[in-house]
Amino acid sequence: FTIMAWVWREKNSTIILSKGNGFGEPATWSFGWAGKGKSDSVSLRNLNVFHSTAAFSVPLKKWVHVAFVRRGRKGLTYVNGKPSDGPHDLPALAPLVNDQPLRIGRRAHEPNPVYFQGKLAHLRLLPHALSAEEVQAAAQPPGKLGK
Repeated sequence: FTIMAWVWREKNSTIILSKGNGFGEPATWSFGWAGKGKSDSVSLRNLNVFHSTAAFSVPLKKWVHVAFVRRGRKGLTYVNGKPSDGPHDLPALAPLVNDQPLRIGRRAHEPNPVYFQGKLAHLRLLPHALSAEEVQAAAQPPGKLGK
């Protein structure tokens, strides 16, 4: 699969996409939260494990293209079309399918839903893994994204 989007983050604690409720439960995941100990990063969080871009790779108040690609048992993270920290070993990645709604810009955890603070553009969730060249092509700015 592939998850990617253009993001403009106003704050570090943000969720781009999420599905399911609970931490560490199978078939629940989120994309966007910074990796543990990696400020200004974006990660896929599944089974309470963070698979993130490099620290300081996704700065605040700037348009950045982020992507996570799962190919087999490897996860690849990209920032602006270039690999960023990885590849990630995914032997324990739980299935990402569940009966919960797919949420854009928030997580389901009601005591603290953590809404996305910023802007999102060209969000894509694909059932197949894009090649590095396809991710790089998608990371080309699509005209004016705004400020």
